[in-house]
Order: sequence, then C-alpha cells, then structure tokens
Amino acid sequence: MSLFDRVLKEHVKNESEATEAQGQEAADVAVVLESFSSDFDSAVSSVARPLFEEFAGDVLGYGFPSAIEEGVDGNGNPFISVRFIPERGSTFGANRSIECTFVLRGLRSEQKVEHASYFDQRPGKIGVTRDKVEIKSIDKNALENLLSKFLRSSLSTKDRV
Repeated sequence: MSLFDRVLKEHVKNESEATEAQGQEAADVAVVLESFSSDFDSAVSSVARPLFEEFAGDVLGYGFPSAIEEGVDGNGNPFISVRFIPERGSTFGANRSIECTFVLRGLRSEQKVEHASYFDQRPGKIGVTRDKVEIKSIDKNALENLLSKFLRSSLSTKDRV
C-alpha cells in the first residue's frame, strides 16, 4: 500500500465517520421535534380545542360569526386558531381587517408555543400581540385568561368602519 493510498483511505474513513455523526445528530433532532409536536398535539386536544370550541360557541350565541381552524403552517408548525367578527351579520372574507383571530402555534424548531392575538387589523392600528412561551402555557386557566383578554380587546375596537 502506497503512502497516497493510506491518505486516501484515511480521508474516506473520516468522511464516513462525519456522515455517521451528522446522521445521528439529525436523528436526535427529529426525535426532539417529534416529541414536541406530540406534546403540542396532546395539549391542544385536551385543553385548547375544548376552550376554543366554547369560545366560538359563546360568541356565535351572541350573533358574532366564529370559526376554528387547525392545521400545519408553511413551515411545518402545527397550529390551532379561533376567529370571529365582532359585528353581527358579518361574513368571513368580506372584510378581512375586521376579523379577529387568536392563534396557538407550536414553533417546532424553537420548541416554543406562540400565542398570537389579532384583535384589530385595520390599517394604521396596532392590534396584534405575540408571545413565545413554554409548552406548559397551554394550561386551562392561562388560556382562559388570554382568550378573555383577546375577546375584550376585540370588542373594544367595535367602531371598525
């Protein structure tokens, strides 16, 4: 075996070890992301969805259109949202700036939960709040308080024209 052959074999071995290490690291990251997604889905199922359904039902009972949406955003982050229009007789899509939305989004890469409240989306208004918090924030009392605050803020901007 020549000196060059030894150098080449050493290079191939180092590349192989580096590839294995990267593969293991990627597998470890995938396990962590899957665990976070599972925890998020569980918290949504047991806590958030029932509260969002209660919220949507209550505002609908007062004549305000409401809807719940659930899915995955363009970045692969799971989310659930509840939206309503604090104007009786309105319909979704007719004037998006009067729609109010509260979103819980699982930020997989950060392993955080984003709470986003869009309570006044008219041009020139500052009616959006966002917080990134731990997954344990999907707690019944904390979420009830956030949804109540969102509802108050949305209703207080009633003069939307």
